[in-house]
Amino acid sequence: MSFSLLASTVLAENQSVPTPEKVARPPQYIMIGFDGGLDLRQWQATRDFAADMTKNNKPVKFTYFISGVYFLRQANRHFYAPPKHDVGYSNIGFGESAMGIASRLNMMNDAYAEGHEIASRGNGQFDGARENWDTNDWDSEFKQFNDLVFGAYFNNGLTPSSKYPQGYALGEKDVVGFRAPRLGVNEALWQTMKAMNFRYDVSVPGASTLWPTKNKYGFWNITLPMIEMAGTGKLIIGMDYNFYYVHSKAKEDLANREHYRKEMLDSYMNYFNMNYYGRRAPVSLGHNFEKYNGGAYWDALQDFVKNVCGMPEVKCVSYKQYADWLDTLTPEILTSYKLGQFDLLPRPRRPNIQ
Repeated sequence: MSFSLLASTVLAENQSVPTPEKVARPPQYIMIGFDGGLDLRQWQATRDFAADMTKNNKPVKFTYFISGVYFLRQANRHFYAPPKHDVGYSNIGFGESAMGIASRLNMMNDAYAEGHEIASRGNGQFDGARENWDTNDWDSEFKQFNDLVFGAYFNNGLTPSSKYPQGYALGEKDVVGFRAPRLGVNEALWQTMKAMNFRYDVSVPGASTLWPTKNKYGFWNITLPMIEMAGTGKLIIGMDYNFYYVHSKAKEDLANREHYRKEMLDSYMNYFNMNYYGRRAPVSLGHNFEKYNGGAYWDALQDFVKNVCGMPEVKCVSYKQYADWLDTLTPEILTSYKLGQFDLLPRPRRPNIQ
């Protein structure tokens, strides 16, 4: 997607809104999304971590951008017909055994019941922008996502769990957020998302201090930040795989694990401080369920969350919860926030070194 298209669809909202008076300082929101959903052990680890944070009075809620193909076993792959590709093909494979899919359904249901959010990552990890998907293609992909996830018991010959009505703690209407595979977005995607009543998208890279804007289609574009890798001056999209690729060309390098962990943590803290002591744009981070470089990035993310969640004026929430808050704001208040028309939080003084 071109930045000129982004500007036309995302940044034109508040040009005519008069500048209001100074307002009260907004909270610092932090959102963390996990993509995929294949690795059940790591999914459980994120939930356990969130539960521990809540016990320590530092609550955090995650958003899980799940891939629909992980709810379909390989033997039934022909149930999926991806746009512009052969029936039964997926760039990321499919789910494993029926028992594994049943466990994934339980994981999704329990995560939602705990207050986390379930959002969409599409299905087969195709770049709809590069492949020029039109509204029919996107419509098919979204409807197949609903069928793969909310038809998973039937598609895989499973008996619905009695723990939740019809086997689910949530329904199609509860999936209101999207992150495009390979961040491939185009105008047809926005049109389809509007038709399907989505409320936000987190697919487009943007400045690390950029506030979201409700685009002309009526939903929020929450950008993925371009953050600086600490001490390097290099900008990178704030997702763990990008660190993995820059650090070690996406190959395991355990000898430098601790260096990678510290550099990500320092980068995340610098990004947080820039906004916390600045104009309070949201902190938005994306991770996968894979433990790249021996878990260096998962450890860095946990350290970051422990450092900042629970701080004064900080709220660690799902993207849906953040969109709910954005919807309460008047255009005038949102403009004041974007312009920083509030008293900034003073940075703490560094102690003198003797």
